[in-house]
Amino acid sequence: MAAKMAIRDVARIQKLPLSIADKIAKLVPERPGTTLSNAYEEVKELRDIKESGDELVKQTLKFAETLEGSVRHTASMPVELL
Repeated sequence: MAAKMAIRDVARIQKLPLSIADKIAKLVPERPGTTLSNAYEEVKELRDIKESGDELVKQTLKFAETLEGSVRHTASMPVELL
């Protein structure tokens, strides 16, 4: 799961307002393969949000880091991997 998608999915579960989730997700650079760890290094505003933002936002980013890179849908996986 890509970094932006992980943020949006976790934010939905955490009941973080969509406007805030979109603002945070848009801070992540558009390059393929960008991780949240890379994004924190490149984007000062994102790093600031992670370090001193609202507790719900900080928790959302923490959970998103855990989820990023995981498979979102198993339907697209080859049967051998299931």
